[in-house]
Amino acid sequence: MTGYPRIVLNDGSIIAMDNKGNSCDEVVETGTSFNSDGSVAKNPDGSIKTWTRTRAVCGTIWFDVNGNKNPNQFGRDAYVVDVYRNKIGDVTWSAWGTESLHNILMGKKNPFVYKDYDANGEFEW
Repeated sequence: MTGYPRIVLNDGSIIAMDNKGNSCDEVVETGTSFNSDGSVAKNPDGSIKTWTRTRAVCGTIWFDVNGNKNPNQFGRDAYVVDVYRNKIGDVTWSAWGTESLHNILMGKKNPFVYKDYDANGEFEW
């Protein structure tokens, strides 16, 4: 993640961190809802569907297990976890590789859950 403090380990793995700068205070977040195919979700009246949630996240940790080597794709070799006051937990957006990471930690066979990126897309650390 560009712009965040990061550590590059001897094996090339990258760990990036963000402390959110909020001292673990509750934060209200809003965003656009998406359908399973990646398209923007719409309300019955045609307006864009949004979501709102309140969370008390103290920070976020991004990591890429093989650094700059391909595929550099969340859910395959890059993952994210949120840091809470008393625990580390899943992020709520599956595009960050949440389901794959959970499956790996549970020891499941064929743990990877991801959608291939567009060939012209970019992934920048």
